[in-house]
Amino acid sequence: MSSAPNHSRAGVADPGLPHAPAPSSSVSLVEHARHVFGHVKVENLVAGLSGGVVSTLVLHPLDLVKIRFAVSDGLHLRPKYSGILHCMRSVWQQEGLRGLYQGVTPNVWGAGASWGLYFFFYNAIKGYIKEGRQTELTATEHLVSAAEAGVLTLTLTNPIWVTKTRLVLQYNADPTSKQYKGMVDALVKIYRHEGVPGLFRGYVPGLFGTSHGALQFMAYEEFKRDYNKYKKMPSDAKLNTLEYITMAALSKIFAVAITYPYQVVRARLQDQHNTYNGVFDVLRRTWRNEGAVGFYKGIVPNVIRVTPACCITFVVYENVSDFLLGRNKFREKRIGLKLSAQEMDASKKSDQEETILYSLPNASFGYVLVKTLGEGDFGTVHKCVALDTKELVALKIVKKEYAQYGKREVDMLKRLRKLDPHKNNLIMFNRHLLYSETFMLEFEMLDMNIDDLIDSCDRPLHLSEIQVITQQMLVALNALRSIRIVHADIKPDNIMLVNHKLQPLKVKLIDFDLARTVDELKLDKTIQILSYRAPEVLLGLCLNEAVDTWALGCVMADMYLCTDLYTPLCEFDRVKDMVQMQGQPDDRLLNYGTYTENYFCKHSDSPRPSWKLYIDCKRCRKGVLTWNTSKFTSLDDIVKTRPNTTENVDTQAFLSLLKQMMEVDPEKRIIPSKALLHPFITMKDFPSESKSNPDSSPTCCKCNTPFVSIDNVDDSRASHDRSAACPKDEYRLEESVVGFKPKAAVVGSLKKGFYRSSNDSLSVHEQTKKPPPRTRSYGTNTTVSQL
Repeated sequence: MSSAPNHSRAGVADPGLPHAPAPSSSVSLVEHARHVFGHVKVENLVAGLSGGVVSTLVLHPLDLVKIRFAVSDGLHLRPKYSGILHCMRSVWQQEGLRGLYQGVTPNVWGAGASWGLYFFFYNAIKGYIKEGRQTELTATEHLVSAAEAGVLTLTLTNPIWVTKTRLVLQYNADPTSKQYKGMVDALVKIYRHEGVPGLFRGYVPGLFGTSHGALQFMAYEEFKRDYNKYKKMPSDAKLNTLEYITMAALSKIFAVAITYPYQVVRARLQDQHNTYNGVFDVLRRTWRNEGAVGFYKGIVPNVIRVTPACCITFVVYENVSDFLLGRNKFREKRIGLKLSAQEMDASKKSDQEETILYSLPNASFGYVLVKTLGEGDFGTVHKCVALDTKELVALKIVKKEYAQYGKREVDMLKRLRKLDPHKNNLIMFNRHLLYSETFMLEFEMLDMNIDDLIDSCDRPLHLSEIQVITQQMLVALNALRSIRIVHADIKPDNIMLVNHKLQPLKVKLIDFDLARTVDELKLDKTIQILSYRAPEVLLGLCLNEAVDTWALGCVMADMYLCTDLYTPLCEFDRVKDMVQMQGQPDDRLLNYGTYTENYFCKHSDSPRPSWKLYIDCKRCRKGVLTWNTSKFTSLDDIVKTRPNTTENVDTQAFLSLLKQMMEVDPEKRIIPSKALLHPFITMKDFPSESKSNPDSSPTCCKCNTPFVSIDNVDDSRASHDRSAACPKDEYRLEESVVGFKPKAAVVGSLKKGFYRSSNDSLSVHEQTKKPPPRTRSYGTNTTVSQL
C-alpha cells in the first residue's frame, strides 16, 4: 500500500498537521504482521476440519481399497484383488469391520488437518492477494493461491499421511503380528528407524500433487462464479446444498482426471513392502512393468470415493463457515467489533432501513447499520459493519428513481478495477448489489475530506502539505488518464484522507458518479462544480482529461489560500474572474467555443483580439452583482498572501506548477505525468516554512495566536475562539493584496459556508457535524442536489 511521503525535515516548522514519522523497525514489523495475518480466520480452519472429518469417517473403507489397488504392482508380495467388491469382501472376511477402518485414526487426523489447513491457508492467501483490489481474483490467481496453500498444508501433514499408508498396508489379520500398533507407534518407529526422511517419504511427488488441489479449487471457484453470474447474483452469493454438491463434484472430477498418476507414485514410495530409489525409479519401473495403465490403477474407486468425499467436505465447510463467519441473521453478537452505545442506538432508529441493510435475499452477505452519514436527493450513505468481513464500510444506497445514475457509477467503478486503488490513490470499491431495483455500493470507510482538514486546522496548508496531497492526486489523475477516464468532479470534497492519525496526509480520490470515458465526454455544462470548472467546459470546446488537471490546480490554490480561488455567482462571473486573473483566451479557442457568445461579443472589424468580454452577464443582467470582482488580478497575487515568502524557491515552484496546471488553453496545459516531475513535486526543502522565518506561519491578526494544529483542535479552540468578533479573521489576506476590499454581503455569505460545504457530495466519510442539505451550483440554470 502506498503511503504519503515523509516530509518531516530539519528546519521545517510545522505547527499544524503532523508529518508521517519514519516508522521504527519494530513498528513496521508489527504493522506488516498485522497486514499479513489480518486475513487469517480460525473459522475457515474449523469449517475445513469439520468437512474433512465427516467425509473421512463416511468413506474411509473406499480409501483403503484405493490404496491397496494403487500399490498392487503384480508381484507376489501382497494379496491380489479382482475388483472393488472383491477387495472389500476379502478385507471383511479376513479382518472384519475393523479391517475396513484400518488406519482410520491417522486418516481422520490427516484429512481433518489437511482440509482445515488447506481452507485456512487458501482463504488467507486469497484475502491477502485481493486486498486493495477492486477486481475479483482470476482463475490463475485462484490456482496459485490454492497451490501455495497446498505446499504449506503438505509440509505440515506429510508425516500423518506416511503413517496412514503404513497402517493401511498391514495385511495380517493377527494384531500381534502387525508391525505398527497404532498411529503414535507408527510415528515413533518410522522416526527411529528411518529418521526425518522417513516421515517425509513421498513429499516430492506430493509437491507436484498440490496441483490437484489447486486445479480443484480453481475449478470450484470458477464454476461458482460463472453459475452466480448466470443466475445474476453476486459472485460470492450463498448456494443451496444441491448446488454446492454439483460444483464440488464437477471440480473434483476435473482435478482427478488430470492429476491421478502422482497419487500412484506417491503411494508406492510410501509402501514399506517394496523399495524404490526415488520418483524416477517408480516412474521407470511402473512404465516398464505395467505401462500407462499402471499410473491409473485404482482411479475408479478413487473417483467413486473422492467425489462424494469432496461433496461432503465442501457442503459441510460452506455451511459451517457460513455459520461461524456470521453470515446468518444473528446480529451484533456475531460481530467481533465493539460498537458504542450511541452507535448501537443509531443503528436501531429505523427498523425498515435496518432490515434492508441487514438481510439481503439471494446474497451471502449483509450489513449492520451503525449510523447514517449523509442524505440527499440521490440516496443515502451509511456507516455499516459488513457481516462477512466484520469491517466498517461505507454503504451508498441510490434511490430507485435514480437507478440510472447508480448503474452508470457501477459501470465506471468496474472499469476502474483495472487500477490498483492503493497505489493510485483511488477509493476502494468493494462490491455492489442490485436489490429490488435499488443499487447498493460498498466502499472502504475513509476519514475526512480536504475541506474538513482545512477547517480543522483553522489555517491554510503549508507548501510541504500541499505538495504531498498534490503529488498523490497527480498519481490518481495519471492512472485515470492511462485508461482514458475523466473524473469530471475534482474538488476538495472529493479528496479524502484515509486516516489522518495513522497515515498523515494519505489521501484518495472519491465520488465517480460523474466520471466518463473521454469518448463519452461530450459538451456538458453539468460536469465540474462552477468554482472548479475548466475554461473549455465554460466555452463549449472539445473536452478531455485536461479538465481534471485544471480543477486540481484550483484545489491547490484553495489549500494555499484557505478559501476558494473563484467564488462566482454565475457562469459569466466565473469567466470574468478567469479573464481578470489569467487573461482572455486566444481567438482560436473563442472561435470554436459553442458557448463563447454567452460571454463575449465579436467585433469583426476590430484588431485582434476580435472578441470582447461583456460588461455584465447577458442572461441575468438585472440580477448580477457587478461588485463581485475577484480579489486577484493575476495568479502571482496568490503568493502575496504569505508575507516574506514570495521569492522563496518553494513558493516560486508552487506558483510555476499552478500556472501550468491552470493554463487556459487545454492543449498547453501540463499533463499529470509531466507534473509529477515538476520541481515543486520533487523538491525536499521548503524554506518558506523554516523556523527562522517568523512570518511563515499564518496567525490570527486579532491576537497573534498561531492557527491550531489538527491534533489539538478541541483544546486550542477552547482558548482561542475564532468565532469571536474579528473583522479580519475570515480574510487576513486582504492586507497583502492591494485594492481588495470585499463587500460585507460576500464576506457574510462566505462565513455561512455559502460557497463551500462538507456535505455536498456523496462522500464516504463520517462528518463531525452534519450541515443542512445544500444545492450544489453547476451553472445559472442547472443545479444538481447530492449528498
